[in-house]
Amino acid sequence: MLNVTMAADRTVVSVDAQPGDPNLARLIGARAGSGFRRAVIAAAPAASSRWSAGYLLLDDLAGVSLIGSFAWTRQPGFVDSPRRSIDPEGICSAYRDGGQALIRHRNNLPRAQNAALAPSLLDPTDIVAWHHIDTPKSVCMRRRRRIDVWFDSMIHMDAIFRDNTWDEDGREIVVHEYELTATADLDAARVTAVRATARVLPYRECPLAAGELHRLLGSSLKGLRTHVIETLRGIESCTHLNDMLRAMADVPMLIEGLARSGDI
Repeated sequence: MLNVTMAADRTVVSVDAQPGDPNLARLIGARAGSGFRRAVIAAAPAASSRWSAGYLLLDDLAGVSLIGSFAWTRQPGFVDSPRRSIDPEGICSAYRDGGQALIRHRNNLPRAQNAALAPSLLDPTDIVAWHHIDTPKSVCMRRRRRIDVWFDSMIHMDAIFRDNTWDEDGREIVVHEYELTATADLDAARVTAVRATARVLPYRECPLAAGELHRLLGSSLKGLRTHVIETLRGIESCTHLNDMLRAMADVPMLIEGLARSGDI
């Protein structure tokens, strides 16, 4: 469990984790933007093991703090802020030359991000599909992840990723949602197939990043934390899809769990 408070500029104000690590206090004052992952590794080497569940929570802070303000755009009286002077061309698939997001940015127009009503992720026939999550009592942005792993002659992975918020009337709204399927060989745990299906994304150019995943074929699952961001960059990348792909580095840990349980 990780509880972090940040200022409006995404600077860490407080951090608490269970199990605890006093070294995480060194992150206070760090900004959850560019370079934050290096700050995590420097502050708490043990907690930042790239194959630990705790590292995934810390690693996620940059992304979730970036998109967290979307929740306010669904509230009455919201006024979009002026654009920064920095031109974001090429930072991701959405901000490609001629793309909807870049045109709106350069013309100081409202972001007008795509969103959709959220169908429930609960499955009454599968009681362990998701744990119960309460509807928040205030303005909130929420990120949900699931990775399932099973075996035959290959390692199979099935995952989903959703960022959502709520309108003032309580309707759940999705702004990012991907489905991901992948396989890897049993011996070396290297990716043999990977496919991402975009369900909901903010701009029409966002899904183009999914066409670049062939670049990951042959990659070690355990090395995906770094390999994804080294391989999928600029307009060949999507920040949120990259997060989902990097989380597959946890699959070897899930495999070890299956081995301990006697299921393999």
